[in-house]
Amino acid sequence: MFSSEDPSGVVPLDLSETKFHTGLYTESCFALAEGWYDDNVFHVLALGFPPAEPSSTTRAYFGNINFFGGPGETSLKQSKALAEMETNNPDAMFVFLSDVWLDQVNVVDRLRKLFAGYNSMPPSVFVLCGNFLSCVGEPGYPKKLREHLRMLGELISEFDQIAAESTFMLVPGPADPGSPNIFPRPPLPHHLTQDLQKLVPRCQFLTNPARVQFCTQEIVIFREDIVTKMCRNSI
Repeated sequence: MFSSEDPSGVVPLDLSETKFHTGLYTESCFALAEGWYDDNVFHVLALGFPPAEPSSTTRAYFGNINFFGGPGETSLKQSKALAEMETNNPDAMFVFLSDVWLDQVNVVDRLRKLFAGYNSMPPSVFVLCGNFLSCVGEPGYPKKLREHLRMLGELISEFDQIAAESTFMLVPGPADPGSPNIFPRPPLPHHLTQDLQKLVPRCQFLTNPARVQFCTQEIVIFREDIVTKMCRNSI
């Protein structure tokens, strides 16, 4: 039997006659339940999610408090200087790629085409998310990953403008080495990335999940098969 919990206590739920509104309900999620309470059990007739609140409403109550993180006490979303920089740089862009399997020839070929297409107008950032190899669980995975990251550095170095102007952010995937399967995952270990770092100094190795602030934009990057896990834990 499922229960509804908060800091004040626990109430058992009867979901036998529940109508579930649109959404994917998992254990530990927030939900609104409608029904009646009888014999110490809450009989749920309808279950739905709380309505989403726009950030403008939240800000009306909390002002410029920094919820996103970082060293500042106030939110950079409200910075006039950063907003002006953003407005004056309309061509800035982020390119997001996931499951960049560096051991697959067709993936590397398409990366080369992508970099060639962007070389004349380099994006501000390329975000590359793992897994970085397709051979999950095979022996020698770390050694093979280091070699293919070095090859990635050589590939990027072929495109002068991208190598000089774009920042590359690498986010580890669920099978990439670094730590047990818990979050947050640390960045890819230095002994695997040092060759890439020498070839492409503008590389940054992020945690998973990671937070990125670009002018007034607050970006969260999370590489995980989250929908699969939610379906597996759906009630």
